Amino acid sequence: MAQALLTGRGMKRLLPWVLLLVACTNPTTRPMPLPAGVCVDDVDCGDPALFFCDAVNARCVPACRVAADCQQRPAAFALEACAGSLGCQCDQGTCVAALCSADTNCAAGLACRNGACVTAPTAEVVSRCSIVPEVAVVKPGATVRFSVLAWDATGAPVVAVPGAVWSTLGGSLVGAGVGNTLDFEASTATPGSTDLPAVEARFGGVRCEARALVLPAPAAFAVSVTDARTGRPIAGAHVVLSQLDGTLVPQASGDWVETDVKGVAQPTVPSGAFSVSVFHPDFSYLTVVNVEGGFLSLALERNPLERFGGFAGTLSGVPLTANLKLGRVGFSEVGDLMALDPGAPSRVTVPTDVTIGSAFSDRAAPLALESFLGFGSQAIKSTIAALGPAGLCEDSGDVLTGACGTRTAWALNGDVPLGDIVDLQAGGNILDPMIAFRRTNAFHRYTSSVARDVSFSRKATPRSVNGEAQLGDRAHFTPLDLPFVGVPLAFEFRRALPESPTYRAAPLDDVAALGLALVPGRGAVPLGLGGQFGTPRVNFRMAPTHHGLEGSPYVLLVERRSLASQTDASAGRAVTAVLDRPEGNALRFDVVNTVGIGAFLRIPEGRFASPQRRFTMAPLPSATVLRVRLTDTLDTRWDVLVDASAPSFTLPPVPGALRDRLSGRPHLSMEALRLPMTFPEFLERDDVRGERLLEHLQAFSFLDTRAEKLRFVALGTTLSKGSVITVALEGVQVGVDGVVQLLVTGGTNCPTAPLLQRREATEGSGRFEFTLPSACEGGAVTLEARVVQVDGVTVFDPPLGTRVTVSIL
Repeated sequence: MAQALLTGRGMKRLLPWVLLLVACTNPTTRPMPLPAGVCVDDVDCGDPALFFCDAVNARCVPACRVAADCQQRPAAFALEACAGSLGCQCDQGTCVAALCSADTNCAAGLACRNGACVTAPTAEVVSRCSIVPEVAVVKPGATVRFSVLAWDATGAPVVAVPGAVWSTLGGSLVGAGVGNTLDFEASTATPGSTDLPAVEARFGGVRCEARALVLPAPAAFAVSVTDARTGRPIAGAHVVLSQLDGTLVPQASGDWVETDVKGVAQPTVPSGAFSVSVFHPDFSYLTVVNVEGGFLSLALERNPLERFGGFAGTLSGVPLTANLKLGRVGFSEVGDLMALDPGAPSRVTVPTDVTIGSAFSDRAAPLALESFLGFGSQAIKSTIAALGPAGLCEDSGDVLTGACGTRTAWALNGDVPLGDIVDLQAGGNILDPMIAFRRTNAFHRYTSSVARDVSFSRKATPRSVNGEAQLGDRAHFTPLDLPFVGVPLAFEFRRALPESPTYRAAPLDDVAALGLALVPGRGAVPLGLGGQFGTPRVNFRMAPTHHGLEGSPYVLLVERRSLASQTDASAGRAVTAVLDRPEGNALRFDVVNTVGIGAFLRIPEGRFASPQRRFTMAPLPSATVLRVRLTDTLDTRWDVLVDASAPSFTLPPVPGALRDRLSGRPHLSMEALRLPMTFPEFLERDDVRGERLLEHLQAFSFLDTRAEKLRFVALGTTLSKGSVITVALEGVQVGVDGVVQLLVTGGTNCPTAPLLQRREATEGSGRFEFTLPSACEGGAVTLEARVVQVDGVTVFDPPLGTRVTVSIL
């Protein structure tokens, strides 16, 4: 855990860096009158209530304890940076110009843009606009929300005041108003056969429109299937109904009903509750358990790695200081809760030789693809990139095939003195700024940069002979350089930390936080970070919405993480998180919320038996929905939504010639969601696009299990007699779930019975050692490592093992 933050005079050796950072990043900062000459001690700076000596740079800097100290200075030492309408904040012991976080912070006629109060941009500055979603599939009588994005003549994003003037087209939707977001209701009298122009947004003479398809009311039960990221209907999906034990419900023409061009299927339903499964080869399979009828809207996620793309570049304008430069970039996220974890591992790592003076050295350190690292003038890892999901772009053909996407690119960067990093030698992950942030006394040195609208192409993903995705070719990525120095994380505030649940009988002690903006059409954008710094509260440090994100809702995410995976090779990634919304959708500096932010959910812990297609788990109190995700070796998924109060289920067989994604040993992850609704209300909600989930979500927890793998470690094709064979096992608790065997086939004087290992070579390592008999030899000896149940006899079903042929001389 990081040591407590230093404040007041104890920060005096750090303050010059704060001043440098703010002077570079805050457009409202102006020169401050300071005592002339160099200083050695505070007495050289005159009145200690006004200045103290920064001993590192030998210069006097303005001092403060509270914000009033900045405004109430003698006229001769007044600070021009504090003369604006927002005044100054006392931040880490010095005066910095305050920033705004919402239009309500500014005077009449002004708006908050990039943290400063400026003349409110009006419709006249808009030269182009676009509505999201571009296409909406709506049940009769349902409500659909549209938002408008706008750009000025230079192509820069703009948020106009008071917004667009909205009207309807064609009569399929009902509603009108002014703003950047508006709700419309689907007409019950005009169902359509295809999507048609439905709403219009106008900024003076500039207009844009969106389309809608209002579905006819079904005679009985119906299922509407859409793309979770684009909202477009999915035709040709197989809809299967099954009893709760997995038995198929026969349909008129076989085991399934196919969705039509509107993405709708109307299968025959059985009596009582049943499960609905939707299968399409280009999307994750989806099953909803315990349905009782009605008109069901389901959204499918496109297979994540059939194609890949994103942006690549560097961070520009890196300060010329002697400090450590940390940066992390990414794309805004829609719907994938596990990706919101600040400690989430990168899909791609880049081996990098790292030397940071005499403090740290590591060869081929696995740095995240999204990370930037420098030290002084040394660029250790200057190339950054991020993978983006399928979504919208200008080419409708590419949208339909998942060959493109548009998201917000973001960066959180810090110029941090080396001495402010706590325990640099703790390991390579400290070089990830999302980790380092929680182990530094300099989290006020970070800034935020965004590019709201980044479009990119996605090409087919090549795979190795064993099926692993090859993501190294990034020539088709969109070039993008984000500024290293952006808008300061100017708002520091605290929230009371809820009590921790446990995982594997231990509390979840690792605390992290993330400040987000939910940007319509783009998703969740990180604007700040936080952690626990020696108090029972969690500290946030956030930038205001900026560069086109203004007006978007703020969301604060506080999480607790398990550290069990650091000592237990079978432990997965266990996280519980709670979400909070700032009052009035505005950030406030130095606010302490003593009420707390709601209770954490327990970690979901269930088991899936592949041969029986059966998932079992105890009820999860306080959760609304359990989302179970099963991922195969080709990264394709089968998602299941089930009531968290009765989370066990059995999956049906896959229809037709579609591939069964449960073959072998699929990777299991579980997400529990708490929402202000019941499970039936969750199933009946109107707008099922991924980005709308975060608007309602109150808390979630997840367990991303370790993939079950067994492999030989550093094993050559030729061995010496009496060799020690090392086997690595992941995702299985030895002695609880199973034990490891080594079978030797062929050769002379080799063991005929399996060699058995019930304990690891080193506790928690997941590695097991077998010593071959000194007389065992042969030119073609087969070594087979496998996991069996704890009885030492019964083989796992499906099997978990690996085999190799060697020569023993």
